[in-house]
Amino acid sequence: MLSSLRVSRVATKIGVINPCRFASNGLGGMTQTEYSAEDLMKADNDLILGLYGRGSLVFTHGKGSTLYTHDKKKYLDCFSGVAVTSLGHSHPAWVEAVQDQASKLCHLSNYFHNEWGIPIAKRLVDSCNFADKVFFCNTGAEAAEGALKMARKVSKSVHPEKTDVVAFKGSFHGRTMGAVSVTSKEIYRMPFTPLMSGIEFAKMNDIDDVKRLINDRTSAIVIEPIQGEGGINPASIELMRTLRDLCDKHEASLIFDEVQCGLGRTGHLWAHHAYPLTDGSEQVVEPDIMTFAKPIAGGIPMGGLLLSKHVASKIQKGDHGTTFGGGPLACRAATVVFDEISKPSMLKHVKDSGDFLMNSIKALNSDKVVAVRGKGMLIGIELSVPVGPYLKFAQEKGFLMISAGDNVIRLAPPLVMTREEQESIVEVLAKAFKEV
Repeated sequence: MLSSLRVSRVATKIGVINPCRFASNGLGGMTQTEYSAEDLMKADNDLILGLYGRGSLVFTHGKGSTLYTHDKKKYLDCFSGVAVTSLGHSHPAWVEAVQDQASKLCHLSNYFHNEWGIPIAKRLVDSCNFADKVFFCNTGAEAAEGALKMARKVSKSVHPEKTDVVAFKGSFHGRTMGAVSVTSKEIYRMPFTPLMSGIEFAKMNDIDDVKRLINDRTSAIVIEPIQGEGGINPASIELMRTLRDLCDKHEASLIFDEVQCGLGRTGHLWAHHAYPLTDGSEQVVEPDIMTFAKPIAGGIPMGGLLLSKHVASKIQKGDHGTTFGGGPLACRAATVVFDEISKPSMLKHVKDSGDFLMNSIKALNSDKVVAVRGKGMLIGIELSVPVGPYLKFAQEKGFLMISAGDNVIRLAPPLVMTREEQESIVEVLAKAFKEV
């Protein structure tokens, strides 16, 4: 039986919430009118768990690399919703596919086949030489959890106590318990200890440190070919080759986390395609398991794993699963995204754009810039000072940027961003470095 206080609270909430109201946006669609922009921001604190620093902007729509607020101000999106909207906002082919599929079938469950799971599965498996099977889920953190589970299933077939994992300092793999266990940043880890046991963190690009940590109890090594949250730190070719050799020697699974750096972001279809197995070789360093997520369905939640034949052979029916993963809406959207990004002209555009941005930012010769690093359109600008004031300056000028640590500005704009838009990023950074 509800207490009188509880009844009062419920009654109060019922009294202030109006029935949902919608109005035409003039484009054949609908927009909510139940809350004003000011009400939305106020109600956010009351109704939504306060995990994010959302700021004071309310966005209503986007087109290409530009986002628009409720009061018709426009902002250049320089981070694509954290490397998600690689085709930009409202890409016409994506919109057409999503609208059509939403009118037919959005969800089915994995008790049945759907017509769009196989087209994207075929594309993904064919895109990597090592891949034999794909598993679909919904997020990068889910993909990380699945990778750790499957690596453990494989290693326990070698020895029941072969369960340790080597990850890297500066890594980020997600917020769920397994994913955060292989994430190094203490602020994410400490509130939730004890986490998974047997996790060791090696220094990025320190081969001797990795060799010190791996042994015959190691189930897996997990690495981002380019660390995202850790400051946009690319792995060296020597490290990637060594990891492959060490995993082969110790019968451990090599896991590449390409959630942020994969699917065209670096100018290669997958980030690990930039790492030749030997000098001059067309073969690349390949993992046993690769995770992907963020951009794959253009903003519709989707993630997954690509698995080698050896790993896939150890996974049996019922070992893992998902309610929503691989649904027809997400898979159809992903097919459009994959086809657009995998075009040679698109990958060349990303490479050229990344070269332009990095070279132009270096050419500013600002004494506040310590380093500019990355690949393609995943760029980190390390400053000698905290980046907060510079992000604020950019936003005031109409540019949305985020950090990758306290002193690194992270650029991960839509891959379709034009040269004119890229030039405007360089211009606002030049002003920021002079005026802030």
